[in-house]
Amino acid sequence: MRLEKRLIFSASFAGLIWLLGLPPSFPVFGIPLTIQNAGIFLAAFCLGATAGSVSVLIFLGLAAIGLPVLTGGRGGIGVFVGPTAGFLFGYIICTFIMGLLIQKNYHGKGFFSFFLIGIIGVIVLYLCGFIWLVLFFDMSVPAAVQAVILFIPFDIAKVILAASTGLLVKRYYPLL
Repeated sequence: MRLEKRLIFSASFAGLIWLLGLPPSFPVFGIPLTIQNAGIFLAAFCLGATAGSVSVLIFLGLAAIGLPVLTGGRGGIGVFVGPTAGFLFGYIICTFIMGLLIQKNYHGKGFFSFFLIGIIGVIVLYLCGFIWLVLFFDMSVPAAVQAVILFIPFDIAKVILAASTGLLVKRYYPLL
């Protein structure tokens, strides 16, 4: 795929990630419960490692310059030092790893492959958020585990949604 086309798709997915953050979120331990990270998973499934990660970087760049693209209309450089910052940085790592796994393992494979790759992405995302909470917010390990474990059922549902959608996109638009 040509560079221009990849950049257009990356920018489009950055917009999709923003749109998924528009519905109201529910904060749990200061971390908003949102469907926005379903867009992160979908970018990895549809665009792969490089273009998917670029879409996340565009999205986070917009947040960094102050645009209210994060859940709840948040934005600005301050979000990158708050309790959710580990998850925001994890978005990039998660998308890249998931995208690599999709690129290496997708050859007409089905939902289960996408689902497993999504679960790996959730683990990576949680690890980044967990490490951030423990190292920079002086949370004890049990408290950090308790803070992130509540989100597991919701993130599994988001993986199912993103894997199903990503699989359909891959099947009907394989050039993406």
